[in-house]
Amino acid sequence: MTEHLRLLAKQLKHLKQMRKYLEYSAQRVQHILPITDWQNLSLEQHETLAAFRVRFSEFQEHLGKTMRAIAIERRS
Repeated sequence: MTEHLRLLAKQLKHLKQMRKYLEYSAQRVQHILPITDWQNLSLEQHETLAAFRVRFSEFQEHLGKTMRAIAIERRS
């Protein structure tokens, strides 16, 4: 296995773990949706939304990097 393939395997393993965190955050957010009055959200609910947003953003970023790495591997 090439070094590049080892890095891809590591990225995929990391994405799998990130997916678990994202699923957990999504489940928590579903309990407060739909939000009709943003002014009445508790601090915990704001924190839940912020955690989901960060995890979703990080997952997208890592997924993009992994897809780019796969494309590079396919070209080689």
